[in-house]
Amino acid sequence: MTTPISIENELKQLGEKIEHLSKVIAWHTAKRDWRKRLLKLADSIAQLDFKGPQWKAKSHAVKVTIKEQSDLDVAEAELTLALELKHAYDKQVFTTLGRNKSIGNAYNWGH
Repeated sequence: MTTPISIENELKQLGEKIEHLSKVIAWHTAKRDWRKRLLKLADSIAQLDFKGPQWKAKSHAVKVTIKEQSDLDVAEAELTLALELKHAYDKQVFTTLGRNKSIGNAYNWGH
């Protein structure tokens, strides 16, 4: 049976999970931004180091910076996953709050 105390405990646990996930999201955001800077730097260096015609430098840089691009893709995927998980927790909080209101009506809180 769902009681007001069990709902309160569930909300507290969800709050702790969301707080932890917010820190994880901040970490992954910083990681993604760092990877973007690394890719831009590697791209610029590859273009400057290219000894052929300048109009071919960009396509050469794309071939050379595959690892940096892959690292950026992984960082963006990790951030997206963390954001989706936080969204799911937020939805669960609203669902739990709705149950709390229904239980409150059953127990005649505030009436």
